[in-house]
Amino acid sequence: MVGNTVVFSRDFAILGEDGTIGDVFTITKTYTFGDTDYLFQVDVETKNSVNKAIPLVYDNSAYTLAFEPQIGPSFASLDKNYNYRRFYIKEDGAKKKTMPKLSSGSYKTEKPLSWVALAGKYFSLIAIPDATSYAVSLSENSGAEGIPLESSIYFTRPTIRSASQVDTWRFYAGPQLKKDMVPYNDASQNSFGVSGLQLEAALDSSTWLGWLETILKEILNFFYRLIPNYGVGIILLTFLLKLLLHPITKKGMESTAKMTALTPKMDEIKARWPDNPTKQNEEMAELYKKEKINPMGGCLPMLLQFPILIGFYGLLNKHFELRGAMFIPGWIPDLSRPDVVATLPFSLPFVGNELHLLPIFYTVSMIFSMKITQSGSAGASGQQGMMKMMTYGMPIMFFFVLYNAPSGLIIYWSVMNIISIVQQLHTNKKKANPQPDRVVQQMPKSGRKRR
Repeated sequence: MVGNTVVFSRDFAILGEDGTIGDVFTITKTYTFGDTDYLFQVDVETKNSVNKAIPLVYDNSAYTLAFEPQIGPSFASLDKNYNYRRFYIKEDGAKKKTMPKLSSGSYKTEKPLSWVALAGKYFSLIAIPDATSYAVSLSENSGAEGIPLESSIYFTRPTIRSASQVDTWRFYAGPQLKKDMVPYNDASQNSFGVSGLQLEAALDSSTWLGWLETILKEILNFFYRLIPNYGVGIILLTFLLKLLLHPITKKGMESTAKMTALTPKMDEIKARWPDNPTKQNEEMAELYKKEKINPMGGCLPMLLQFPILIGFYGLLNKHFELRGAMFIPGWIPDLSRPDVVATLPFSLPFVGNELHLLPIFYTVSMIFSMKITQSGSAGASGQQGMMKMMTYGMPIMFFFVLYNAPSGLIIYWSVMNIISIVQQLHTNKKKANPQPDRVVQQMPKSGRKRR
């Protein structure tokens, strides 16, 4: 080992059919590591002892360089902490990455690629070949839960037709952080003097909401700089989002209240023309127009909040800084993992043997939020069954879906529920105690007497 360089070398020879030893050739692999880089370089040198083509031929190829079997620490099985493994490729000249379609767990191409990436929840392995022609093969071996436990990348080098050859391969093995990837776009910013690699394109984010994830991440990091606790930062960011969405939420509540007040009139229209849906729709439209109500007004706030929910989910599920970030010592030591308050000696269906408190709190808060929302608006008798199913069925379904979700994500949704509960209680209180209208009486001028 010299400096940041590690060299492996071995001599090989072709054994003839008569047992004689043929020409000797040497394969040397040199690993070079930068001082502060997550990038390292592998040089594969093949050299013959005589001026002949290197006799390294197997199925029209010289050798295969492989990365396997997995990224991250060694494991026999992945936990249910929303882990994943994904392959991405970036073809030469392409601006964006693509996800190759694996057939029966494998993929092969001979197209020239800028790089091949294997992305996990927090880390990526990105293989960057040189200009030499090669074939790329990808393979996955999934475990019992359908999560790839083995994900392999193979580069197959064609037959070498010279007496010596040096192939250069580079690999990025590090966190999925833009600040650690962009230095390889500028030769002066990295130890290897490479540029234009565009490794940041391998960052795993929502296909159409990556920009929103970035904005939310910057705001979260800002709160963290003020109070160095990501749990507190998530709560503050939730309050900020709720404040920004308050005008839209308020209009949605008002629209829902107006629609509820019109329920008797809508029932009357249905009773008047029970067998004429066209007439019903016409009368309903006229009623909405008269009362100046947009029937979609109650749905619009939810539609506008949906992209934020997706962006926040993507952020909190794989934000690298949340890995190992503590919120409450003894209860939530890692915001990237579920909170564990007890480990049972047996496993329960759908939830396993770990008892998580946050999903229970989230489910209870969601049920309470929906109940007080319904108490603030009396629905039609035919809607009671649907309302009951929404009140209990949906929260219970989300309980199982989110039971093993990262605690940071559950904190966000729980705080959103608590704020919604406070807002709805305030709205219900105002409806129960309306302010009386002021009546100002004045004596008309003609009725005044002069003294």
